[in-house]
Amino acid sequence: MTLEEKIEQNLKKLHIEIENRMKVIDKKFQQEMYQKCIGELDKKEYEIRKVLGLPISKIEKELDILFEQFPKQDEKSKKETEQMKIIHRLLYAIIVNLLLVWKSIISKESDSIELVVPQIKNYFDQGMDITERANKLVEAMEQNDKITEEEFLIFEQLEDYFEDNIYMDYVDVYQTLANLDVTYTLEQPVDEIVFTLAEYYASIPEIAVYKMGWNRKSEILPHEYVHMTGRLFDYPELSEGITELIAREYCTEGKLLGYYPKNVTCVRLLCELIDPQIILEAYSTHNSNLIVEALASNFPSKNLSYFATCLLDQMENYCAGTQIDDFEYYKGNLNSIITFYTKVCGMEQLSPYFEQYMSYLINYYTTVPNENIRFYFNLDTTLSEKEQSQKRLKNEQLYYI
Repeated sequence: MTLEEKIEQNLKKLHIEIENRMKVIDKKFQQEMYQKCIGELDKKEYEIRKVLGLPISKIEKELDILFEQFPKQDEKSKKETEQMKIIHRLLYAIIVNLLLVWKSIISKESDSIELVVPQIKNYFDQGMDITERANKLVEAMEQNDKITEEEFLIFEQLEDYFEDNIYMDYVDVYQTLANLDVTYTLEQPVDEIVFTLAEYYASIPEIAVYKMGWNRKSEILPHEYVHMTGRLFDYPELSEGITELIAREYCTEGKLLGYYPKNVTCVRLLCELIDPQIILEAYSTHNSNLIVEALASNFPSKNLSYFATCLLDQMENYCAGTQIDDFEYYKGNLNSIITFYTKVCGMEQLSPYFEQYMSYLINYYTTVPNENIRFYFNLDTTLSEKEQSQKRLKNEQLYYI
């Protein structure tokens, strides 16, 4: 069996698994989630094919025919949290499975990605000063011939972040920066509901900037650069919120630019409930259980992890919602569970920031607040409690990055 046949066989199995899982979910909900799953699969398929130099073709997806074959379910079942858990596990399985396939193939049959230089690994393992580590990462990017001066100067703003984030895999980030390429293309990703400005492909590694992002490099590249340092695979929407919040704290003095507003609000709420350093560690080590455990530690109940997981699930659902009715439903659920959480945990004295974020969550499309800015990840003591007025545009067209 050829290399391409092996890849096609594995991808076909994953598509079949998606179809089987979707058969137990109602028709409206399944269509949204199926396309989301396929989108993630397409991205990883693109990465694998590009790395191996294979033709970048797409597996045919006959969605209309497929959906007609699915049985209708009781309308009440579509809102159950368990459905989202299935999707989370499925998306996570897709990514992990494809990456495992890719790694096993690359290690044997491709030399297009350099191996970690032993000296570099040793260099980071010898108890290096944190400032030296950050300098080493900046140096890797500076010496990368594929990166332009403009792209480097935008990246350099994150030097303090590399010092503050002690949880990241420095060797992995170094290797990524040394091989990173930023490309500019007219092509838009397939199956996208909204316009995409840019996207980071970890396995290549490459940041693809699409046409609508060409004139916004200073805004969107920080977000993609931060993506190289971490991700929550099982909570992709919250992951985007963490990424955007970090990028804004270090690159625009906390000024938000209208990207991922719901996601950022939810992450800020989490930062008020638990130590932001726990969120940063979870993000950098791809381990959402750290957040669950931190939230659960506040519960004087046997169902610690259950309630904590429900909170994260509802936040993820709220951020992922694209239909008005779904958005309102998950917003209501999130409001209820946060109210329950704070009461049960005895959080009588919540910060004014918490109340402010809850107001954004409940009234997001009807208010244009003057925002007090609070820093959670930027450890610069001159910025950590900085406040400034900022207006967020009402009903502005928001883009994913």
